[in-house]
Amino acid sequence: MRILAALLLLSSVALADSSVPNADGASSVMLTLERTACYGRCPIYKVSVLRDGSVQWEGERFVKTTGKATAKLPAAAMSELAKAFARAGFFALHDKYESYDVTDNPSAIVSFDDGKRKKTIRHYHGDSSSPKELYALEDEIDRLVGTAKWVGKQR
Repeated sequence: MRILAALLLLSSVALADSSVPNADGASSVMLTLERTACYGRCPIYKVSVLRDGSVQWEGERFVKTTGKATAKLPAAAMSELAKAFARAGFFALHDKYESYDVTDNPSAIVSFDDGKRKKTIRHYHGDSSSPKELYALEDEIDRLVGTAKWVGKQR
């Protein structure tokens, strides 16, 4: 158990290393969070976090900032993001939670690349089998990335 905890800690520190470029010299994407439409005024946007801490925002509808915006995350936030994926057990979760037990809800699409593995989870928020850890991860991404400044207040 201690070895597993040490490996998780080391992998989260490695993920926070902002010097990991991809083959063409540009920083590679570490994670994305996309929030989709519902039958109301749900914010529709996509945010990507690159390994160097760069944040790329693309707001579509029902957000304060439509179009593109950028930001930069400190190393501490990058480390916390990696830890959030580990806490959620992201790679052990199903690839999709898309049962329409309740209709009219939005979806979240989360992708994560830890440098060795890549995974995308499609999560419909009306699927009653969705684990609470996935909801918590999505909210933690928003919090750590600071999307509230672009989403604005909901009416």
